[in-house]
Amino acid sequence: IISYEIKKLFFGKPMLTLGVMLILQLLVLNVFSGVINGDYEKIYKHYVTEMSGMSYEEQTDYVISEKINASKTIADASKAKNLYKEGKETEENLLRLQQMAGAATSNLSVLETIGEHLSSIGVIREDGIEATLVYSTGWKYLFEYGSSLILMLCISLIMIPYIAVEEDTEMLSILSPMFCNDKNVKKKFARRKQLVMLLVSFFIILIFKATDIIFCLLNYGLPDVSAYAVGAGINFYYPSMRLLGALLINAITSLLGVFLIIAWVGFLKRITKKTLHIIILFAITQIVFYIISTWLNKFVVLDISGYFGYALLDETPISPLIQCAVIGIGCAVYKTVEKLQCKTKIS
Repeated sequence: IISYEIKKLFFGKPMLTLGVMLILQLLVLNVFSGVINGDYEKIYKHYVTEMSGMSYEEQTDYVISEKINASKTIADASKAKNLYKEGKETEENLLRLQQMAGAATSNLSVLETIGEHLSSIGVIREDGIEATLVYSTGWKYLFEYGSSLILMLCISLIMIPYIAVEEDTEMLSILSPMFCNDKNVKKKFARRKQLVMLLVSFFIILIFKATDIIFCLLNYGLPDVSAYAVGAGINFYYPSMRLLGALLINAITSLLGVFLIIAWVGFLKRITKKTLHIIILFAITQIVFYIISTWLNKFVVLDISGYFGYALLDETPISPLIQCAVIGIGCAVYKTVEKLQCKTKIS
């Protein structure tokens, strides 16, 4: 029976769903790659590469020096423009200085960003955390556009029909005689099914996360995985978190997201036995939670999609507790209503 359960999740419609969702995630990654400014990115990469072998103090001095030079170039071009109007400057020299000023303006914009980044690193270093400047484009892209909503949809669309199919198709009446109506055997089978769901879900998570990492690695690079996240300009709730730690914790929170999906579906099964109705109710609850999270300015992450992405790492650890409390309260309310209905029928 267990081998049959695995085949149900690995072949047919589930794998088709997985394929479609993976293609959709790749499309999203490609579409949002257009938001990265090519010229800005080249200048930024040049400066960070130049500064890679320097100490923090040398990097700070270098940025200040380059900003002074860029500002001087812009001022010289402005001065030349006034001299040209007075007939004291040649047109050729003015055009040359204006071209240099245009490049200096772009450089100054990048240097301002790097300077702010170094200031953030300096604050962390005062707390004894030896953070260093890291080329951040690939990491920022991964943490911002990596699999979250699409991954949650993929797992939900595969798992909800699998969880609800027995009651939706009345398979329970067929399976009961096979277990000789033994509750212990039923519980053992249920636990094995849950293990199968977790293993398949983990397999799906690995595929999506590997896709995100390979895409960012090939297009932007993901240097120094052991560095502190703040060194890449990424401010998580815990400033001492490293980039590798963020990836590992995300794998754990993704599995927690799977548990929450299973718990929510278990609760919604009490309301309706129809698979389609469960999917609709699940979608509605997640939309409501997303709106609440947005309204609270991301103080907490209530929608489950946040568990598959990196949003949870930006917030306090209270979010999973709130999710579990909501599910627990919902089940308690449902049981109370069910008992009241039974009493009403008896009376």
